[in-house]
Amino acid sequence: MLKLWRVQLSFYAKTLNMTVRKISGLLALLILLAIYSLLCMYIAVNFLPESKIAELIYYPIVGIIWIFPAMKIVKWMQRQD
Repeated sequence: MLKLWRVQLSFYAKTLNMTVRKISGLLALLILLAIYSLLCMYIAVNFLPESKIAELIYYPIVGIIWIFPAMKIVKWMQRQD
């Protein structure tokens, strides 16, 4: 069942034109950023120790990590028809 769903999803992803991919990619990026930032804030507030050094280490790391899934979305958006 899952394999069939992946095949159908990949078929539709290949048939989308660039305009539709850009709009859906923009929405995916906005959703990704909103969820990711809320998750990072939740982790920082609840699990990060009360230390400026911990914050200086944590925030740059989580500030860079979101770039990797975003790069995949942007590459998918820019793919030629």
